[in-house]
Parts: sequence; C-alpha cells; structure tokens
Amino acid sequence: MNLTTRHEPTAACDDWHCHIHGVDEPPPWYLVCGECGHGYRSEGELLEDFNMQVIAALNEDGGERPIVADPDAIAFCAWCAHDF
Repeated sequence: MNLTTRHEPTAACDDWHCHIHGVDEPPPWYLVCGECGHGYRSEGELLEDFNMQVIAALNEDGGERPIVADPDAIAFCAWCAHDF
C-alpha cells in the first residue's frame, strides 16, 4: 500500500486507489467516489473539499454562492464531479 507516493494502481490496491491524487486511500471512509475512488474520511472532510474545490471556484466569478454546511446536500464528488 502506498499512501504518500503517486503511483499507478495495481491489483493489490485498486479497491482503494484514488485516481485523482494517485495514492492509496484505504478504509475507513465516510464516502467513496465510485468514479475516481477518492475516499472522504468524514462528513467534515467532504464539506471542506466541496467548499474549497467547488464553491470557491464558482465564487471566483464574483458570485455569492454560500458555503455548504450539510453533507447530505452534496450530490457529487468535489474532485471529479461524478454523482454519488
């Protein structure tokens, strides 16, 4: 298992390899993206990533989109936009 060095997935790590970050992200998870394999460790991590990746990017155009505070309101991965 390779948690810190980017690498191509192998049969040994394919179930927990994050294709966005290129590292292994083994369980336990709060939620895993079925497309890119990114594992969110907690509701807080999901909220942080979503607000940092998605909301911040949307607000760069001068918009006023509010921070998301409810993890159940998030319907897609913050890293690859695949639906959960």
